Amino acid sequence: MRKSTIAKHAVIGQEASFAERLGKEIRRRRTASGLTQAQLGDPLSKSFVSAVEHGRIVPSLGALFLLAGRLGIGPAAMLAVVDAQLPAVYSPAHADYSPPRRGGRSIAR
Repeated sequence: MRKSTIAKHAVIGQEASFAERLGKEIRRRRTASGLTQAQLGDPLSKSFVSAVEHGRIVPSLGALFLLAGRLGIGPAAMLAVVDAQLPAVYSPAHADYSPPRRGGRSIAR
């Protein structure tokens, strides 16, 4: 059997929330489609799909294209669904923020 060359990315810090929501969305769509993890991921392993669904790793762009395509949705649409569920990182309150000054000069140029 040929090994997958699609990279896997470990989840760290704030990315964990994104990974968990992406994984839940993939699992929701997979179960609604009646696919097993092995069917969804082929040629990727069942353990890779499981790790994605549990938010332990974020799939590479290539893997996301494969998974989303098998689920009948484009990767951009899949990410838009997940993005809509995430809290805003930037808010209008940030608009008035200016970086602290060092030595009398502004840091931002």
